[in-house]
Amino acid sequence: MKAKTEKEKIKKAVEKAVEKEPESKPATIKKVGIIATIIESIKNNPLTKTEILEILVRKFPDRKADGMKATVSIQLGPTRLGSKYILKKDDDGKYVIEA
Repeated sequence: MKAKTEKEKIKKAVEKAVEKEPESKPATIKKVGIIATIIESIKNNPLTKTEILEILVRKFPDRKADGMKATVSIQLGPTRLGSKYILKKDDDGKYVIEA
């Protein structure tokens, strides 16, 4: 009986291990996100925050405009894109990333 008990223990241990294994995720196509779209939109093309938001709303109709508006404001600040790129704002309130 002891051998059967060992086999049962091993079987239960294997079942638990299989249950805990993460399922393999299907390969997904990398999509361009909101931040990448902001960057591409203002590279050598000055735009206001409103113009950037209009582009995002057209490109991401499933997203909330208020959330994207907040993202634009945050990303155009000195600690986000301003710390990674040469981000300039002209007198008309238009932002541009210079190469």
